[in-house]
Amino acid sequence: MSRTSTLNRITRRMALAMAGAGLVSSIPGGAIAALPADQSRSALKDLYDSEINFSIVTFWHGMEVKLGDEMNGFLGKTRVLELAEAEEWLMREAIKHFPESVFALMYRDGLSKGEAEARQRELSDDALLQA
Repeated sequence: MSRTSTLNRITRRMALAMAGAGLVSSIPGGAIAALPADQSRSALKDLYDSEINFSIVTFWHGMEVKLGDEMNGFLGKTRVLELAEAEEWLMREAIKHFPESVFALMYRDGLSKGEAEARQRELSDDALLQA
């Protein structure tokens, strides 16, 4: 099976899990904002689009989930039993480690992708002006 078809299969499963469970979840120090019903998307694809690397490795007894990659290092890892738990953990960790990313602005602050990209540009411009 190709990587693309595997990612598409995982993306479909994650979208179904998100739709069934909702996207609201408690996070120490904050919450993941609920997305409007008309904004169907996959958190895994949004992580990828934000260039936030991760891996999910399945075993018969669950999954090992890591944020980061072998080349740049891992920022955290955990073991979970369900794919929805893996996604939720990745979302929390990505928001914690990449607070100004498009992903964090979308999932923490509830912005659309376009709004998050514009806000990230503003944050980058502010940082350049302060330097």
